[in-house]
Amino acid sequence: MLFFPRIYFYFFLTLNNIMVNIINMFRKPKPLVPYEYQRARRMVSLKEQEKIVSKLKEPLLEHRMTDFFGRVDKTMATKMKEGPGKVFVVMSGAGQRFWAYLGFLHGLDKHKIPISAYIGTSGGALAGMLAALEYDYEEVIKKLDGHMEYLFYDFDFSALLKLKNVCRGERIREYIRKSLSRPSLDFSNGLDFYVVATAINIYEKVGGSFAYRRFAPVVFGKGFTENFPVADGLYASICLPNFEPIVAEENIRFYGVNESGKKVEYISGNKEVGLTYLVDGGYTSHKPVEVAVHLYNPEEDMIILLTPTGDFKPKEVNLINSFFTLPLSIDIEGEFSRKMKNFENENIMVVYIQDWVSGEYDITNVRPNDFSKIRMLYDAGKEAAIRWLYHYYGISLFI
Repeated sequence: MLFFPRIYFYFFLTLNNIMVNIINMFRKPKPLVPYEYQRARRMVSLKEQEKIVSKLKEPLLEHRMTDFFGRVDKTMATKMKEGPGKVFVVMSGAGQRFWAYLGFLHGLDKHKIPISAYIGTSGGALAGMLAALEYDYEEVIKKLDGHMEYLFYDFDFSALLKLKNVCRGERIREYIRKSLSRPSLDFSNGLDFYVVATAINIYEKVGGSFAYRRFAPVVFGKGFTENFPVADGLYASICLPNFEPIVAEENIRFYGVNESGKKVEYISGNKEVGLTYLVDGGYTSHKPVEVAVHLYNPEEDMIILLTPTGDFKPKEVNLINSFFTLPLSIDIEGEFSRKMKNFENENIMVVYIQDWVSGEYDITNVRPNDFSKIRMLYDAGKEAAIRWLYHYYGISLFI
């Protein structure tokens, strides 16, 4: 007798969840407003900054943790000499798990740790933009929680008949543009964040000529590719499979950084040799620590690399649209291992957010496109910051 009512209960529960998701797909969020226009950002004096940076320079305890595969992973102690040090925060591609980055940055911000620049790929790039342009993270969550489906599930059903991208990406691109202080804002304005995207079909300058590269990471930001709209650069960096890619203008200069930390110059293609497309930065630089290494002073500065987990499983992605059919293989572990070997003597602290909140929050099993865990991820990031600051610097911080 109790069997059938239970079936009905689960049936209506599932139906309810489906209806909620469908409704969320049509809930249009309000544009975000930067802190600087709310006059709510607190000011930090130069004396305070010097005190904070000197605290960061103190020798750190060696912190032994395990990565995703249970192997011992030792985070290097930071060794910096006296001087006006800077802090660079690098954030890996993370999908919707980038909300954990915002929680962690909230902790650094509360302790008035001065960040000189934010560098990110995909979700990490979005977090970097929100931090650098001083948005209120709590306000961002209030406006976007329950609306992410609307922005990302921008379906073009006719695309199924044309072998074109199912998601146009216009909503998220336009939303970023409207949320900026100026819709036409570009990277030539001296912004303190850097965005990494992947260029497909591009030419690298080698000596006096250009060599063809099927894929290459390009960097948008001060000193790199500057004359490019912020909204377009961010969209390119988060341009997931089945999103419409950005078609770059013909014969224009792009700049990037290779895995050794050296700046590289590129030129985009044209109709004769093939156009250049800009897509998700995670395909070529999932953890863009090389950009920070290029920017920082190893005698004085430090780099904090944030990543949700130690999940380095290789990913196979098929990107299909009306222009090309392209299989992309992402070897995240191989890329990260090469970079860490190249930069083993640099002042880099790797923070696996999941390891700091293990047993309390589960970030590892959150899918990159799971829009229902925004608040949990943000809280996990805040808690990770509290524990990280206390472990290394003896700071008791209540957020």
